[in-house]
Amino acid sequence: MSTAETDRLKQNVGKLISTNGFLSTSLLEDVASRFLGANDSTGDQRSVLFKIDCDMNAIEHARLASLREFSENFEEEEILFDLDTVFEIVSIETDAKNLIHVQMKVTDEGRRNAQDYIDNVKRDIAGSSTARIIFGRLLADMGLYDKCETYFQQLISKRDSHSQKEDEAFLYYYLAGAKNYKNHYDEALKIYQIAYDLLMEANPPRLMPSSYVLNEMGSVCMSKGQPIQAMKYHQRAMKIREELSDYRGLATSLESIGIIQRQQGDYDSALESFTKCFTVRKKIFPEEHQQIASCLLKIANVYKEQDKLDSALNFAKQALKINEECLPSGHPNIGDCLQRIGQILYFGGRNDEALKYYKHALTIRENVFSTMQGGDHPNIAK
Repeated sequence: MSTAETDRLKQNVGKLISTNGFLSTSLLEDVASRFLGANDSTGDQRSVLFKIDCDMNAIEHARLASLREFSENFEEEEILFDLDTVFEIVSIETDAKNLIHVQMKVTDEGRRNAQDYIDNVKRDIAGSSTARIIFGRLLADMGLYDKCETYFQQLISKRDSHSQKEDEAFLYYYLAGAKNYKNHYDEALKIYQIAYDLLMEANPPRLMPSSYVLNEMGSVCMSKGQPIQAMKYHQRAMKIREELSDYRGLATSLESIGIIQRQQGDYDSALESFTKCFTVRKKIFPEEHQQIASCLLKIANVYKEQDKLDSALNFAKQALKINEECLPSGHPNIGDCLQRIGQILYFGGRNDEALKYYKHALTIRENVFSTMQGGDHPNIAK
């Protein structure tokens, strides 16, 4: 493996990985060692030995099989793991011969996480829980915005005359989201408006999902520097959510309104809105959820503006910890947390510590956004 690949593994100790194909292993370490190849400690390639623990009494969904009876080389004691088997990286150590040992264990956690993710998406916007919507949403949540945009554009272009307007609306909704993530705000607003019109033209009108579209339109207006227009969208969304007792949506509206209040310098009101949002989300989300992390980071932002740097740092680090637990290691939300912690440390005069966080944030943003706009994406400049 390249040093970049081994470094990436080290950064993900305690996290989950999955194979893209079948994984051939052996019960015998000396057999596996034959396939290591020469260990070039001075070059870019490193020899890596993976050791896997598999407690069949503790897992339900992993599929593996012994090929001893079917292999010409039966003495190799080959064990084949099925597609998409999930492993937890337990530890990584380097021995005296510079051989890297990666200790892993088979786990069902990936399947549980996937099911939790699907359940959360289904609850996010009523009616948008089809498999194709969930897959596209996953691309966005992984930070793969170019792929997300292309995916939904293709779905829209292939829709037929029998498509339901509300189903079509969700395709436009997520396409607009991809545009928004890429800072294409005018395009995003136009596409969100298409989604909103389709939802309101349904019989009966789809009020709950329309509130989500209104909220996103408000967020785009904020990104464009139009706080008054943004507040109008968010207030319209919050009114619908209060009438429908949509607590998830209500939390989002509180968060969005808090953002505007903070920008306008009304820090006490902003802190109140973010705290209410946090309270609601603690009741409806798992403890380690990016929506909770989002609240914590915004509370940190308010404390930073009030020069309460110790409180700001505490909340920002809580947000970072949650995002690192529930998101891929290179997700832009993690970069945002690192950037914010760097700013707080810088304002507190802790420049050396701040620089470490800034560099880490820059690395993530370069990886996510370098392919967009010829490598000149605004989020890299930030």
